[in-house]
Amino acid sequence: MATKQTPTKRGRAPRSNNSPKESDEQTELELDLSSSGRSRASSSSDDLRSPKAKGGSEVAPTAKAELREKERHAREAAVGRVAAGLGGNPRDRRGPKATRKNLDQAARAADQRVAGKA
Repeated sequence: MATKQTPTKRGRAPRSNNSPKESDEQTELELDLSSSGRSRASSSSDDLRSPKAKGGSEVAPTAKAELREKERHAREAAVGRVAAGLGGNPRDRRGPKATRKNLDQAARAADQRVAGKA
């Protein structure tokens, strides 16, 4: 006769009573993550608004990718989209003409221009 297995429950994270008396920012982050049961941290919106935040074209892996991103951002701006990280925007903003279809066309046009096809 087969035994019925009960699904395992995921309980809360174990308590962390052994925190150091003097802690730095990294230790505080690690303690907050472990006590809440999370394993990854995400940046706050303040980090996105800082002057060191860059748009996609400034952090592209190659010169060609940088050109493509700049071209794509320019074409997307023409249809009403401002990418996140540009102009102090923590999230992207889209106007009524910035539909998925128009944004895809802008990306294809940027690819073609950078590849020398247009």
